[in-house]
Amino acid sequence: MKDVFDLIESARRLTLTKDRVFFIHDFDNVHWPYNALPNVYDFYAEMKVKVVKPLLPGLSDDEIRTIGTRSYHETGDGLLLFSDYARQLGMDYQETRAFLHSEFHRVAYGYLKERAPSIFQPCEKTNAALEQTMPYIHHGILSQAEKEYWIDPMATSQNKRQYFKTVMDFADMDFISKLMGPQALARIMKHMNARPEQTAFIEDSLHNLEQAKKLDHRILTVYVCHDIPLSLLPAYVDMQVSSVGLFVTQAARLHRAPGIDKQWNL
Repeated sequence: MKDVFDLIESARRLTLTKDRVFFIHDFDNVHWPYNALPNVYDFYAEMKVKVVKPLLPGLSDDEIRTIGTRSYHETGDGLLLFSDYARQLGMDYQETRAFLHSEFHRVAYGYLKERAPSIFQPCEKTNAALEQTMPYIHHGILSQAEKEYWIDPMATSQNKRQYFKTVMDFADMDFISKLMGPQALARIMKHMNARPEQTAFIEDSLHNLEQAKKLDHRILTVYVCHDIPLSLLPAYVDMQVSSVGLFVTQAARLHRAPGIDKQWNL
């Protein structure tokens, strides 16, 4: 009976994916897994201390950690409240926000390479699938990370940067968090000339997928679960996959990319 259900699910996924020619990928915890670190949130908190302390020396390490956590949960941006604090001290709000975002990713990138070098290794199967879908699918990245010091060098190290024609980072989003609504998704879709019924949105955040459905119910929402699947999918999630590589491979199969089945033993 399980084999029958698996076949039905496979057919459903193929039907949903068939006409999608614009794939919009999140980056963090989609193209590199958070579980590569013992505790990614402790790592981020440590990096905030390293970056914020020189700029705002009046804050203690514990205060920086507390403000950073509150900022992330309240606004979806773990650095925003530090810009508010800096403005109270007479600093320029926009300059501070842009500096903190850029500097955080520049500093964190170096430490991440030391502590989790496996993240930066290419995945041959994923890259093969991206390569084989290039003639048919426009891949883009929509991420609250930073392009110059984080997305571009990491994707280049993973040997996949060339597959993404469009990359929109947090600055391109005017620092409006995905938590605040679907504005960023709407912006990148407009930039890519992507119609909702042609678009797949690939995310690790259920909230962000829900926002996508609020923008337009025709967008295909794909949840990357990293082998921890939801037992019951929310109505706003069309499918879940264990990795972005498997989802892109499925798309390659639909377009009959040569050799793709052998690539994943499908």
